[in-house]
Amino acid sequence: HFMSPLNEYREKRIAAPNSYTLISFSITDNGERKLGIRYKNKNDQDVVTTDVNSYVMILPYNCPVNINNFSKLLSHYEEIHAEEFIEDNPSDLSKYGLDKPLRVVLQDEKENAHSLTFGKTDEKGNVYTIYNEMPYVFTTNYAMYKAAKEVVPSDLIDDYINRYRIEEISRIEYTADNKTYILRYGTDVDGKYTINDEETLKQALESAFVALSELKMDSRLDEIENRSEVGIVTFIFKNGVEKTTKFYDYGKRKISVETPEGVYGILKENSLEQITEYLTQLDKNPMSLP
Repeated sequence: HFMSPLNEYREKRIAAPNSYTLISFSITDNGERKLGIRYKNKNDQDVVTTDVNSYVMILPYNCPVNINNFSKLLSHYEEIHAEEFIEDNPSDLSKYGLDKPLRVVLQDEKENAHSLTFGKTDEKGNVYTIYNEMPYVFTTNYAMYKAAKEVVPSDLIDDYINRYRIEEISRIEYTADNKTYILRYGTDVDGKYTINDEETLKQALESAFVALSELKMDSRLDEIENRSEVGIVTFIFKNGVEKTTKFYDYGKRKISVETPEGVYGILKENSLEQITEYLTQLDKNPMSLP
């Protein structure tokens, strides 16, 4: 390779995507889109999240993202560095495994796209790569490929099950112990806050919202075998979106949960009893704080 000596002088720092200006992130494996995450614009109507969780997953789930876990994934792509330049203007991508690639695309707020196309590994354990549509093949560290190949989308879902903005809520329907509580957040014609059609204190319903918003998963489950339902909560948003979470008896005073996105887990703390008791007392005396 008479070009090899010249390759030694080529700039090996290919690009450095800025995660602070990231607006979208996607992974496609052999033509099948595996993961899609994007920044939530304040005008979005198709997804609901908090101001804290600025990123939302749009594929394979539609939900807020655990920002810590997402940041760990992004950390693999802070700098795109070539280990070795392999071939310019390659005529046969298949010999590098780049005909059926794994592709990672990061796009920033200026709509600059950073596309990494990964093929197979070389004898050194690095991965054949193309950046954007650049006319050359180089190798990158295996960790970048591995992070995308082995990502588990459910691990990127926020641990908080119902982490929404109260301003976006029209009403909440909560059922436990064969009793349903309908909480309306000032969205009726008269703008009153009500529990089961009885006027109540705004502060009381805000406290109920906070309690439901703080429900958190401690661990994930592959499936829920015992579906003995102990509670269900549905958030109805002003834009018409509905999000329902179901709770089941897991045994040993633990509660399993099925999120609106179809993810299963175990509640970090069993606080459903306290929430049910709170709403029971509020329903009896709607103009008094329990």
